[in-house]
Amino acid sequence: PHCPPASAPPSRSRDQAPGKVGEDCDLTRLCGSGLSCHPGVQKCYDFPRKEGQPCVAWYECGSGLHCEAVSQVCETVPAEPTILIASVPTTESSEPTEGTAPESTPTPTTESPEPTEGTPPEGTAPEGAAPEPTPEPTPTS
Repeated sequence: PHCPPASAPPSRSRDQAPGKVGEDCDLTRLCGSGLSCHPGVQKCYDFPRKEGQPCVAWYECGSGLHCEAVSQVCETVPAEPTILIASVPTTESSEPTEGTAPESTPTPTTESPEPTEGTPPEGTAPEGAAPEPTPEPTPTS
């Protein structure tokens, strides 16, 4: 809370006009209306403080401002950061889009594939190799 300014000793109050923003102040020279004497620097500033003016406890900043902790100067309250979420297209789709053919799923076959050139047919050994033995039938009871 702000305390009302104390009355200055009679000898000085007649000699000096009230201090304006940025002018020196103390117990013998008070600040003008709407101003207060800032501790430490002993200068007159707006009450509540405006942007760029010094601030400390009991000498708060005005609406929309905050007292920056390190510099102890009133600054504009930073706006909340805006987070943009972009839509990312996926490559997997359950339905084909217009102008594209649906993807076909290969169906497994039980037939042996045709041998390609240079590959011996199934059940035969490559040239120069011993043929694989054919399993003998197992008697059933």
